[in-house]
Amino acid sequence: MRKQKAPAYTDRSQSKLRRPKNDSKSKAATTPRPSILNDKKFFLEWRDAYAFLPAGLALLTSLNTVYNGFVHDDLPQILNNPFTQDIANLPLAFTGSVWSVFSDNIRAAMDVYYRPLFNILLILNYALFGSSAWAWHLVNVLIHAAVSLLVFMVVKEISGRQWLSLITACLFAVHPTHVESVAWISGVTDPLMSLFFLAALLFYLRYRRNGRVLMLIAALASYLLALLSKETAAALPLILCFFELSDKMEAAFSKRLQRTLVTIAMFAVPTGLYFFLRYRAIGNMLMGTAHVAYPVGTVLLTLPVVVAKYLWLLSVPLGYNFQHYTSLVDSPADIRFLAPFALIIGWTLAVVLIKSNMVKLGAIWFIASLAPVMVATRFFHPISLVQERYLYLPSVGFCLVAAVGIEWLWNHRNRISHAIALSLLLVITVGWSWVTVEQNETWRNTITLFQRCVIANPRSPLARTALSTAYHVIGKKREAEDEAHMALDLDSTCIDAYVNLAYFARSSGNLGDAIDYLKQALSTINDDPEKLAYRGILHHDLGLVYEESKDFESAEQNLLKAIEYRASVPNIYDLGGFYFDRGRYEQARDLYEDTFRKINPRFFGVIYLKLARTYDKLGQSEKARPAYEKYLELHPNAKERSEVLRRLSQL
Repeated sequence: MRKQKAPAYTDRSQSKLRRPKNDSKSKAATTPRPSILNDKKFFLEWRDAYAFLPAGLALLTSLNTVYNGFVHDDLPQILNNPFTQDIANLPLAFTGSVWSVFSDNIRAAMDVYYRPLFNILLILNYALFGSSAWAWHLVNVLIHAAVSLLVFMVVKEISGRQWLSLITACLFAVHPTHVESVAWISGVTDPLMSLFFLAALLFYLRYRRNGRVLMLIAALASYLLALLSKETAAALPLILCFFELSDKMEAAFSKRLQRTLVTIAMFAVPTGLYFFLRYRAIGNMLMGTAHVAYPVGTVLLTLPVVVAKYLWLLSVPLGYNFQHYTSLVDSPADIRFLAPFALIIGWTLAVVLIKSNMVKLGAIWFIASLAPVMVATRFFHPISLVQERYLYLPSVGFCLVAAVGIEWLWNHRNRISHAIALSLLLVITVGWSWVTVEQNETWRNTITLFQRCVIANPRSPLARTALSTAYHVIGKKREAEDEAHMALDLDSTCIDAYVNLAYFARSSGNLGDAIDYLKQALSTINDDPEKLAYRGILHHDLGLVYEESKDFESAEQNLLKAIEYRASVPNIYDLGGFYFDRGRYEQARDLYEDTFRKINPRFFGVIYLKLARTYDKLGQSEKARPAYEKYLELHPNAKERSEVLRRLSQL
């Protein structure tokens, strides 16, 4: 068993003591001065019950979310999802991605988010609460409260400083950037992941302190559960490496490096298991096939402004909403690169120069836990480059740095600094709480969500198009068209507005207008990487509209161009459908077989039916029969069941 250790991480001011010159001063010289926040003369005596204050604040500031309904992605994931509504599907949660349960949708079948514990939570919630939205929201609130308590426990285990831990956890509990993760039912992935992430860290820190193997096993198991909740939990080994390399209790760097390598090896086991399960389930290790990828150089030039926006959202409680559009940067001479890059360099130098290990830990925590999101930015639309929910775990590092600053003010041992410290703590806590409670109202329903985007960014055309879509879903067609036209008034090159108007026209039977809108959208495309990504989408949509209007030559040309610009599986599949409907079965077969090779057919069983019918038309009954049978195996209650059985009896 390892020998007992001190708190995992201490500041230099508390760990470096002068050598005593005589016995009379020995005791004072060898005992670290307690933080002024623990001194009864200047502050309240510590009570164990104070540890539950962060959880209480989390409950108080988030409880009004129980009046909200199902919003945005909640509708397809919960209310309109047969998979979630059947508790017998619990074991199947590990066999697919988040969206692949919609087996009649080729785009959902290509989903790359493997989060089985999230799906399990949805299934259990539905079994317990059905469509009672208030109960679903209450679960989110309770998870957030538990995470806030764990923040206190982890910081206390790291620093040994109770009041620092309490301030950090209280600030975390009320931070307004958490509204998206707590008030949105589908946003629970980050709190759920953080729950297991912090538990894993706590168990590991206790293992370092007492050497109990049971603590290590609990840490590894919790880490695996965190990964199965959301892939960004992969940041934990980075934070643990920082702990080991910076351990002041071990002077020899070689020993610290050795322990770091051992830690990496131990946590590589659950990491490898996660990727094994992920590959077995969805056949994809990373999310590189999820979206159109922007050039690496463009992404690297854009990252500084993304990081700066995240720091702004953490620091200034203004402008919170579901959209934070971030245009791509394509030149190192662009002020959008130079200004945030200079700010980041300045912040980095400040962290290095400040004589506080807690500040360094907070900075490393922020960067490490945000790193997985930064890696994935290459595949995000500019409207999704910055998302408030991605700050849920990184905000722990920010709140720790803020708490260190407040503690530093208090430790000046004079009434003015005490008054400033207390006032600052109260103003921040009350202010953030007020903003959080108010922001919870934003998530009342999908309309209020996107109305808030318009209020926060009235000049944003994408805020208008999002609200336009929300209006159309609930049948407010006139309002939907008005918002789309307003988006074009703000930006005549807004492709999303043209796409919306084309969809509205097509759904009303005005195919000519739909074609005109899509052609106008194509005419706005230039060399901008963001615009170029739309070419395949627009040609695909044009192809489908032309097919519907019986202009088959134009339909084929556009569907082929869609594949030329974006050779995605859905585009290939839809072209196969076009050829099948035209009686060009050999071409349809080739495209369907290509689709089959590139997807996991278990999540898109319809491909078996498409192949079976194509083989059947080509007279290849030896291939058609097993394809029909496999389709019925995957879809025993399919509406085509009687037709398929009849055809099987004839083969």
